[in-house]
Amino acid sequence: MDRLAHHGANTGLITNVILGIVGAMVANVLLGLIGINASATWLAQGAVGLLGACILIAAWRMIRGR
Repeated sequence: MDRLAHHGANTGLITNVILGIVGAMVANVLLGLIGINASATWLAQGAVGLLGACILIAAWRMIRGR
């Protein structure tokens, strides 16, 4: 878990933004496929987007190996 919270990551701001947007879209699609629709409120959309973005950024950092 310490690897995910490392503060000296070589992931740039632009990469994080792009991964965050893509992660939010992927999370919305995957949840939609299993029948969970988070588009009712902005709070639900934000929570799904945040979760998807965090997962994709963490996966990117693990794959890249920093």
